[in-house]
Parts: sequence; structure tokens; C-alpha cells
Amino acid sequence: MHDVEWFSFDVFDTVVTRSVPRPGDVFMLLGERLGESCGCSPKAFADIRRAAESDLRRSVRPGEDLTLEDIHREILRRRQLPDDLVAEFMAAEADAEVACARLWEPGAALLERWRTQARFVGFLSDMYLPANVVRRLLEQVGAWQEGDIVYVSGEERATKASGSLFSVVGARRGIEPRKWVHFGDHAASDVAVPRRLSMRAVRTAAPLAATRTTAVFADSPSADRTRPLRIASCLQRAAGAAPVGLSPHQREVWSLGAHVLAPAVLWYAHSVLRLAMAEGLRNLWFLSRDGEIVWKAAQIANAMVGFQGKLHYVLASRQGLHLPSFTGFDEEARRWLLSNPTVATPRDVGQRAGFQPPELAAWLDASASVCASDQPIEPHRKRLWEILQTEPHASHLRAAASAQLAAATRYFASVSDSEKLGIVDIGWNANLQCSFQRVLGRADLIGFYLGLFSRNPEVGADAVRPLLFDFADGPPVPYIGGVAVLEALFAGTHPGLVAYREDDGGAPGGRLAAPESWSEQTAWGIGLLHEAACVGVTMMVREGVVPTKEEVATLLSGLINRPSRGDATLLASWPTQNLQNRLVSAPLVPRQSVAEMLGHTLYRGEPPPLHWEAGGRIILGRYRHALLRVLRRLSREVHSWRS
Repeated sequence: MHDVEWFSFDVFDTVVTRSVPRPGDVFMLLGERLGESCGCSPKAFADIRRAAESDLRRSVRPGEDLTLEDIHREILRRRQLPDDLVAEFMAAEADAEVACARLWEPGAALLERWRTQARFVGFLSDMYLPANVVRRLLEQVGAWQEGDIVYVSGEERATKASGSLFSVVGARRGIEPRKWVHFGDHAASDVAVPRRLSMRAVRTAAPLAATRTTAVFADSPSADRTRPLRIASCLQRAAGAAPVGLSPHQREVWSLGAHVLAPAVLWYAHSVLRLAMAEGLRNLWFLSRDGEIVWKAAQIANAMVGFQGKLHYVLASRQGLHLPSFTGFDEEARRWLLSNPTVATPRDVGQRAGFQPPELAAWLDASASVCASDQPIEPHRKRLWEILQTEPHASHLRAAASAQLAAATRYFASVSDSEKLGIVDIGWNANLQCSFQRVLGRADLIGFYLGLFSRNPEVGADAVRPLLFDFADGPPVPYIGGVAVLEALFAGTHPGLVAYREDDGGAPGGRLAAPESWSEQTAWGIGLLHEAACVGVTMMVREGVVPTKEEVATLLSGLINRPSRGDATLLASWPTQNLQNRLVSAPLVPRQSVAEMLGHTLYRGEPPPLHWEAGGRIILGRYRHALLRVLRRLSREVHSWRS
């Protein structure tokens, strides 16, 4: 646009937005400000305010607009209140708008960039508010500069939507249309109309609403009406702040991060910090990989909480800690060494046991008579467990466990003092806490979890803090079918921990799996999901609002059990990993035809995995979903018969 000499900007949702999700929400706050003057409840006043404006617009001549005075005189007439209250009512609405004004950063950044490139015509808005009130809004958010001008349709009696406001301003300023570019969020009045007048026009990003979060926050009853409204507004702004140039899939990932993960992870991190303070903890270890986004959120949220201890992101996964926590061939060791039997192979068992290449070869030779190295261990677990306890395999396992225990102990000691320590994980069974107790040699750790479906018997009931749901309160029905969805939401951005070791400089640390083991998740957009969530968390912290447990429970259980088609389509493609240390992954929902499902079951001995029932019903449809359920039941019966 090198030949552009002039530029103008829309105001609302282009440079200025509101701390409430919808313009009409301001009217509720206006009713609260007016109090007894309006003679009705805030909700009733908001309904009257909307109806008065809507009815008046039917009588406005084409190309013209209402003024704030027109609207409030109509309100007073309907309420049979004296005309001399009009100034009070108008001032109250102006003050309510100023109080709700927030800077819309993407548009403000664009405005500042263009101030150095062309002459500023001014702010053009189809708005009933007087120009001096719109100026106050712009001043309030820091977007106003000396010499700026505001043109509003109500005062000019000309609208952008009809094109007359552009024509009036252009004639007044002597601007040639082809040398003028206008910026705004409305597809018609800010883009199509000026282009029809031979102007240039650029559509800007606006805050984006989502049905799910609007229902949870903006439309839910609350004793404090402003808090959930401000949360909904923050999430809309976070969603609208997506980077430019994203693909449709990436935009959906960003929206999920802004609308769902952001409120969930802020509530979780904020709750952990407050509980840690109350319990006098000095260190919080956020465990990889599910703890990564919680750790990021906690660092932002701590501006509200003021936790004086240390927040550490620690490499510590269930798979990574099993070997250093090995103390003998007990039930705990059996559980992890032979886990995932329908997909795990003898090679996986050897790798879990920490066998080096010669030791692994010896193990595979010994187990070959029972199960081929690349075959599932499901029918042979008892015999493989017996072989593993024979020599030299038992000694190799003990030696590997001893070496890993030493390496893990050095690493954890380098992170922080373990005194008054809390660990933060997404949850499910507290197995990781059991491993930590063994490795650190102490049972006074406090484990913070999103939720628990059970509790490892070595972990005391007084040592766990399940924050969203707890099996002790009864079956957590809303979340039982959503483990894979929650794990996708809280997934980390890097591969899993394989073992503990010293780095090239001799510092203790961890060895991660090969980058390609997490490449599908990276390509799906897990980094973008984190980025969007952090933007949403930052906006809520700046606004000073935090979701409640009840709101987060409604949000997550709704996503899990009543997903929209958009939710299902996006999450269905998430590459769920069956085994951390193998390149084995499958989408949350298999996109297979009937023939492919039958072939998969026939040749692999089991149907394609379905990790999310509610999403599967949407993606597969009723008949394919029913077929998959039948195949799963038959497969389980066959496995049971073989066992």
C-alpha cells in the first residue's frame, strides 16, 4: 500500500474491547449503577434498554443512526420517569462503558504501526455514544494521541454501514478515496462498504466467542455477576489474539487452548499455589510432561497468589521413575514391567528393565520360547515374569535399577532441597508419587492432582490432594471416559523421559526419547495449544479473575461427554501414545471404514483403539460406532478365553 496517504480505524473490537463478553452485558452493569433511579432490577433494566434501542432503530431513516439521548428518552418514556433524569442515565451509561473498556492489543499494535506510515484520518464508529465518550474510552486504554479525532454515526447522522460516514468524513477532510485505507473488524461496514467506495480496507482480528465458554461463564448464574463475565471476555480476547496466518486446524487448536485449557489450568495452578502456601511448602515440583503447562500457568498466576517458595519443572515421568524405584520383584514391579500387555512386547519389557544391548539380546533369547520379540505379551505374562526373575536377567535388572537410582538421586538433589516438598501432576493413580517416595526415601511428600481414580496403596490418604475429582467421593463419572481427552489437553511439548544420566558437562539430568517419538504431537500443535493457554491465563490474571472449581468441572465434563462436532473433529486427530518409549501412537478416534475395522480386527487380533467414546459417536456415526463396540467386546472375550 505504498500509495496510501490516509488511514482510519474502527473503535470497538478493533482498538477497544470490553471486560464483558457482549455489548449488552454493559446494560446489566448500567442497571446496577442506576440502582433505585431506574425503578427495577438490573436484569429488567437491561431488557428495557435493549428493547428501547431495538424498537427505535426501526424508525431511523436509512443511512442515519440513533444517539444515546434518543435511547434514554425512550427508556424514561417507557418507565414513566421524568425527562430531567436523561442526563443522569446517559452519564451512568458512559461511565459504565469507560469502566468496561479494555485495550484490544492486536488492533492497537496495528494502529501504532500505521501512525508512522500515513496520516491518521481518525476513529470512525457506528455508535450511539457521543464522540467525547468514545474519546474517554480511547484515553482510558491508552490508544488516544493528541490531535486524534472521533467520528460517530449518532452525532454525524451518517453510518459506516451505508457508506455515508466515509463520504462525509472524506469530503470534510478532502481525501481521495483510493489513497485512504480503513481498518476494522466488521466484514460489511469496515471492509465491503469502503471497498465499494473505491477505498482500501483491511479486516482486523476481533475477540472470538465460543458457545461452550459463553454457556459456562457469561450465561451462568453467579452471586458476583462481573467475575464470570470478565472471564468470558478474557477468553474471547485470548482466542481472538491468535497469530496471523494459522491454518484452519491451527486456529481450532488455538481456540481450544484459549477457551478450555486456559481457564482449567489457571484454576488448577491457582488452587495448587494457595494450598501449598497454606501447608507451608517451600518447593513445588511440576512433573514432566503433564505438569509443563501447569508450571507455566503457575508462574503467571503467582502474581495473584504470592507463593514465596520455588516453582521447578522437573523431569520425572512414571516410566522414568519405575526403574530407579525398583526394590524387588513385588507387585509394583510386576505392574509396570508388564503393563500395556495388549501392545507391549518382550522387547519393551527389556527396555523398561534398563537392559543394555547385550543384556537385551540375552533376555530376548530366553523369552523367545514363550513369546516372539515383536509380539504382544498378553497371553504370556505369567511365564515371562518367571523368566525375568531368573539369572542373569534378575541381576541385570537390579544393576540397572541401582545405577538409575544413583543418577536420579543426583538429579533431584540438583533441582532443590526436598524439604517441605509438593509434587504436581495431572493424576489418576498416584503411582508416580509412590516411585518418588521410594527414590527419595521419604513418605512426607504432598501430591497435588487434577484428579484420582484410585490411590497406590503405598501412598497415604493424607499425602494426596485431588483437586477436581477424587474416587473417595464416589465414582468420578464425568471424567471416567475422558482420560485421553484430559491427557491431550495437558500434554507436554517434548518427548518423554527415558532414563537419568549426566549430560556432556557432567551435570545430572535426564535423557529424553528421540524427537521423532513426539513429532506427531508437535505437528498437531501442542506448542500452539500451550501458547494460547498462556495468553488466556495472562489476560485473566491481569483482570484479577479466576474460574471456580464448579465452572471448570462443567467446562471439562462438557467437553468430554458432550463435545461439539468441532471439538470432536479437532481432538479426534490427537495422536495418543500407547507406550512412552516406543513410536506407537493412534488417533483418539479411528477414522476407518467398516471394511477397514473388520480387517484391522482380523489381522491384528483386536479392533482399532477408540480412546474417546463421546467423540467416537460423532466422528464414526451410529453404525460404525456400534460395530466398533461389538468388535471390542468380541476381542475381550477372545483374549479372556486364551488367558
